[in-house]
Amino acid sequence: MRRGREEVISVPEYMSLCPTGQCNALCAFCSVTINRTGIVKRQLPFAKVQQWLAPVIRTVRMFGLEGNGEPTLFTEFGPLVAALSEHGASSYLITNGSRLTQEHVDLLVASPVPSVNLSLNAATASTHERVMKLKEFDSIIAGIRRLIRTRGENGWPSVSLSFVVDADNVHEVQDFLWFAEHDLQADFIVVRPLSELGDDLGTIEDLRDIVPYESDVRDMIDSVHEYMTDVPRRRLHENDRVRSWITFDAQSFHSVRPDPPGRIVRPRGYEQRLLAPRRGQWSAANASVDVRWHLNTVTVSAAHAPTGPICTSRLVPVEPHTTLFFRAHVSLDGAPIAFVVTASDGREVVREEVQPSDRQQTIEVLVHTGATRAVGLSMVGSGGSLRVTVDFERVRTPGIVAEAGFVVPDPRRWTIDTAGTVVKWAGSHQKISYAGAPGPYLVKTYSIACPTHETITLPAGVDVSTGVVMFGVLNQDFSAFITQAAAKPGDTDVALQFDTGDNSRVQIVIWAAQTPLSATIDWRDRVAAAPGWEAGRSEQATVVDDVEIPAVAPAADPLTAPPVAPVRFFCQKPWTDLNSFTVDGRMDVCCIATGPSQQRFALGNMFEQNFQEIWNGERAREFRRTVNDPDPERQLPPCRRCPLGYQYQGPFFDPIRTPQLASKEIVEMIPPALLGRFDRAVEKSLRWVLERINTRFLSKGFKVS
Repeated sequence: MRRGREEVISVPEYMSLCPTGQCNALCAFCSVTINRTGIVKRQLPFAKVQQWLAPVIRTVRMFGLEGNGEPTLFTEFGPLVAALSEHGASSYLITNGSRLTQEHVDLLVASPVPSVNLSLNAATASTHERVMKLKEFDSIIAGIRRLIRTRGENGWPSVSLSFVVDADNVHEVQDFLWFAEHDLQADFIVVRPLSELGDDLGTIEDLRDIVPYESDVRDMIDSVHEYMTDVPRRRLHENDRVRSWITFDAQSFHSVRPDPPGRIVRPRGYEQRLLAPRRGQWSAANASVDVRWHLNTVTVSAAHAPTGPICTSRLVPVEPHTTLFFRAHVSLDGAPIAFVVTASDGREVVREEVQPSDRQQTIEVLVHTGATRAVGLSMVGSGGSLRVTVDFERVRTPGIVAEAGFVVPDPRRWTIDTAGTVVKWAGSHQKISYAGAPGPYLVKTYSIACPTHETITLPAGVDVSTGVVMFGVLNQDFSAFITQAAAKPGDTDVALQFDTGDNSRVQIVIWAAQTPLSATIDWRDRVAAAPGWEAGRSEQATVVDDVEIPAVAPAADPLTAPPVAPVRFFCQKPWTDLNSFTVDGRMDVCCIATGPSQQRFALGNMFEQNFQEIWNGERAREFRRTVNDPDPERQLPPCRRCPLGYQYQGPFFDPIRTPQLASKEIVEMIPPALLGRFDRAVEKSLRWVLERINTRFLSKGFKVS
């Protein structure tokens, strides 16, 4: 990899196999369903698997049993595991857990299978059935407990639980983390995004209903940060090493739907609730008021509470002329308080008095929003000392309010539609070059949310060197133009003006009426900023009823926050891995690039070619040549949309996780008596040292051809 070799003399260290395409689940987010791959669900002949593995069976270190089916449904599952381990290799298993019977558990514990990854994707039975179309949640959970109980003290195999975030389960990610870590006691927990869809030209818009709204993703990311901050990692015993590891990267969540105009998105089951905002949106009246949060619960205490607001939230966007239900559970000692909901103009909407009590009290009120589009919550004191603990049941990152004016998406949410089109972005400037035949769409946006029955004007600057560039706005089902405009050499401006009519979303398309085309479009200040979790910065404020609502980024944990300096990411897979993802023998670059729409990314077919023809074939060499190119435009399209694009593989490739894990391990080996209360400070210092050793020496200097 350091030498940039395209044709290698080594053989893969890891090989994944798809023994069967049959699956008893029907996950809508699956990237290898029959609809995407076109592969009939059947099983690989066991003899064919053995023949294919013959050249590498003595050298592969680890096999993966995964693919586009449920591996434990393979009729020769036991003999396959035995055959793979015959020469000392180990195996990992990816399963939905529906067949974790005692027989299978005993096989896994007795065999060299160091890791079992279970795709759970839910914290409750109802969500599990909705996401995976399985009705065996309770039996699956029982199987997981059986596996963890049977493996004994040696911890073999490790148990990993994965959660793919979609619109049906995004609301319970935090619940899943607690359930997986502290109830099921999994060793590894992975929360990851939907795989972005694409074709041979790159990423395409995912219009499926399973794509979560942007507000839901923002809220989910904040909920994970709060969990990681508030809940210590699980240990077996007080002085034992940490037994759980959570993998989560906010920057990898690209597949989102824009929030629908005129509606505030709320979590499933809370559609008519007024939810209190998260901790970053609250402020105390003065320094004498102590405010402490733990997940959805806040404790406010003061020796001399002011008469008036004690703790106040920023404004929360709401729909006007609607009725919302607010509920909280309160424990109060000391002076009485009141919960007050106010409109954005300061008008009091509702007040609920709370008297001190030795029992927990429940507040339930209806909030009639009237004409206001935002409300604030506050705890109001009457003077004297107090201590109040409020369980909000659920808190929420305030919903996104549609920005004033119509904006085009950020560059990630455009897609090339015709081969040969070259697009370069520089700020708000979009340069398009194309030398093919005129007519077809060259580039197009993802869907742009818009209010209905509104006139929109979108001006842009143009600089056309050659050809004639055409602009069009399509209706919400992309079947007809709402408006069109053209620009030719000498033009400096173009304006798209249209009435949205019944359309709640539109799409902008660009094509060439004359070629060759070379044009630069300046969208000026009308390009949407990338979401804060993608750009690594705080969110911009929004304005509701002429009142600014600033968005606050969650406080960073010094032990989990990534380095400030940008880092390079390197993928080792083309040099170490080989994957069979379909039961027709097709070997793909990865499971992201599979199916009939992406034939050119197939490395070969194990039924038609021998091992070397695939391992060092044309596609494999192209994969190695492009995967780590610093210019994403020269990478294969599947690599540009890889959900693992912000993760590392291998012990020295990760300047974030490797020092973090190593520093934790070192600190856990030091007797607590020597550390006292300084364990986190020591861990932080160790991580700082290890980060610099890793980034400046161990992972530095990769040659990229």
